[in-house]
Amino acid sequence: MEDNSALKKNRLIHRWSAIGEATAREISNRSAPELDQIRLPLPLLGRIPVREMIMFGALHCMYHAGIVKKRMEMNPAHQNNSCD
Repeated sequence: MEDNSALKKNRLIHRWSAIGEATAREISNRSAPELDQIRLPLPLLGRIPVREMIMFGALHCMYHAGIVKKRMEMNPAHQNNSCD
């Protein structure tokens, strides 16, 4: 049986994946100009086009994935942990 932290990790990964898939489905039905016209309110930055937020989100995830990869390379014991 999985310990509590592994269960939480798996739930988080699956939820994150589901949200990503839903977002991809939604934006795939829209054109680039349409994504530029739809704006999201952000308290510190004002109204930001959806396309910019998507780009920021992708870059932000890549940044954090790089950190995780470096940490895993530094600690090989974590390389075999399954997320399934």
